[in-house]
Amino acid sequence: MNRKKENNPMFGKFHSEDAKMRIAASRRNSKWLYDPLTGMQKAIDKNLVDDYIRKGWKLGRLKYKKEPSYLLSF
Repeated sequence: MNRKKENNPMFGKFHSEDAKMRIAASRRNSKWLYDPLTGMQKAIDKNLVDDYIRKGWKLGRLKYKKEPSYLLSF
């Protein structure tokens, strides 16, 4: 993958104050969860956290691994 600065559409540009506020607001309303069985991670709305916890998901975010944890246990 080519990661040169010139190929980045945001290179040399900045987010507007309005865009920064919208991004921050969306981050404040979400929590990271992960499924220990599959290694899947997602950020969800704070109001849905209890539903995911009941299904076996855990709060937090996993450190990056090349393979999901369930594949490493075999």
